[in-house]
Amino acid sequence: MKKNKKVLVLSGLLVLAMVAGVLAYFNKTTTINNPFSTKSYGGETVEKFNPGEGEDWEPGATVEKLVTATNTGDYPLYVRVKFDETWTRKNESAAFIDIKAGDAAIEPGATAKKILNVFQTKDAAGENDGIANVNADDTVVAKNLVNITGTDAKWIDGKDGYFYYYKPLEPTDSTEALLESVTLAQDADMGLYGSVITYALCADPDKKLTAPPADAVWKSEAELLAGSGAATVADFMKLDRNKGMALFTKNTSALEAGLSGYADANYLLTITTDFVQTSADALTAAGWTLPAGVQ
Repeated sequence: MKKNKKVLVLSGLLVLAMVAGVLAYFNKTTTINNPFSTKSYGGETVEKFNPGEGEDWEPGATVEKLVTATNTGDYPLYVRVKFDETWTRKNESAAFIDIKAGDAAIEPGATAKKILNVFQTKDAAGENDGIANVNADDTVVAKNLVNITGTDAKWIDGKDGYFYYYKPLEPTDSTEALLESVTLAQDADMGLYGSVITYALCADPDKKLTAPPADAVWKSEAELLAGSGAATVADFMKLDRNKGMALFTKNTSALEAGLSGYADANYLLTITTDFVQTSADALTAAGWTLPAGVQ
């Protein structure tokens, strides 16, 4: 009997050992690190331009404006440039001329993007009437472009308002210049001038005044005669109330209203440089279509 009990105990231990063996799993973790890194994209536009040379810009005058682009990143990039321009009156905020790059007509060859017409209207005699023609997509400012013609041209006209650099721009490299100067057309319409007559009525009981005082108030003829009942300046001075008064007359040359042309205005040339990755997907996503001749 005792022997049977020992057999049972040994059998139970054997069963437990078998169960314990089934539950003992192998468990181990191994890792392999795969390091990757990225570099950066970057670009900048550089120009040589002295703003002081653009002040008091006269017809026929040329101002240096040398423009290039530089790849400041670590990967090659395609580059394109466009020019937009506006003319705004000095006392107004809205532009009276707004020319977009895509609007400008393009003349092939050496004159591309230069003056095609000096847009201004003519009077019956064929003379300038001082009115800028806002319906013409053209410009009185020549953008004097370089490196756009010949077998060694570095910029290609895309016919879409942009000029494209002829190949991908490598890191740290700069393009050859595209723009070197701008010139205001020699016959740009500088407005129609007329005479403006104003009057200053000053006290002069001793008749010693030889010039109007600094605080004299200048009025138009209508303003001077208003409420006096006089029809002319001569009749006005005969009025009793004007005894002991001196009348000074000033004739000023001034632009006629609505006939200012490009006088007394500000010109703004906006140069936009776009950079994009050289992959086909990047070009498609950016909406670029490279013109023939770009590598």
